[in-house]
Amino acid sequence: MKEQNLPRGLRNNNPLNIVRTADKWVGLKKKHTDYRFCEFTELCFGYRAAFIILKKYIEKHGWKTIEQIVRHWAPENENDTKWYIDTVAKFMDEKKDYEIDFSNMADMLMLVSAMTVVENGPKYNPQNREDLWRPMYYGYKMALGEYNPFEIAYSPEKHHVIYDIEFQEMAMQRMNNADNV
Repeated sequence: MKEQNLPRGLRNNNPLNIVRTADKWVGLKKKHTDYRFCEFTELCFGYRAAFIILKKYIEKHGWKTIEQIVRHWAPENENDTKWYIDTVAKFMDEKKDYEIDFSNMADMLMLVSAMTVVENGPKYNPQNREDLWRPMYYGYKMALGEYNPFEIAYSPEKHHVIYDIEFQEMAMQRMNNADNV
């Protein structure tokens, strides 16, 4: 993304603002300038890390509802958690007790799109921006283990992951669905 004045999460290629820990995420920058949040070399790696954390929430801890997930992602001592939960639920057009299934790509991409908007602002909705949608999609596929993060090909001219057939088909489906709404 080559916009001026990007929100911190997008400047760091960490759209869900993952806090720095001892975890050695794939794609972390070698030198960090942000004291608090992880900085990734590419946006898809920031999304990959977010999806892996969410997978752990859902599958290991059993935090499956929008409310449970957001309550742990954005604790009340740092966030307006009620507002965050309500915003994500409204974005997804679901109730806050809606259960998310990690293997349901539509649920996961909507959840993370909503969280991206809350963390970065409405201008940065992946549902409306190819420069966010594509890395989010690849991040999810890498978190599922369907793509090897070390084999992802990059286009330096465009600064994003190169299309593949599956992604093109999904993009066409999204456009067709948008026309029907």
